[in-house]
Amino acid sequence: MQINNDNNFLIFVYDIFLILIEPVKRITHIIDISLEKKVYIVQVYVKVKENDVNQFINASRENAENSLREDGIVRFDVLQDIEDPQKFLLTEVYKDEKAPLEHKKSPHYKKWKETVAEMMAEPRHSVKYRNIYPVNNMD
Repeated sequence: MQINNDNNFLIFVYDIFLILIEPVKRITHIIDISLEKKVYIVQVYVKVKENDVNQFINASRENAENSLREDGIVRFDVLQDIEDPQKFLLTEVYKDEKAPLEHKKSPHYKKWKETVAEMMAEPRHSVKYRNIYPVNNMD
């Protein structure tokens, strides 16, 4: 009979432990979320003139390659629409909101902006985002 009482006591202690640990788990999760590093993402939508597609690709590739050497840039994608090859999406992922300002001061960005200015079939526009998932571990 003693074994059964010991088991009941252990189950009781374990249940109390679970009740007490749950708020700690929630607080730890909240702290983890607040410490996550959010990146700043800019997506630039571009439509170029038909005869300028290849030149735009070359200029944008050069800009992207140089941009990836900047401390504040995590990723820089140059994407072309499959159905409309005149349309492009530049996806720029920055470590923080200040990095795009530094990027726009760079010689390679200024060169790209000047080079592609006359290639635009319509004005380019951008949308800014912050990441939700995945969490970025940048140190």
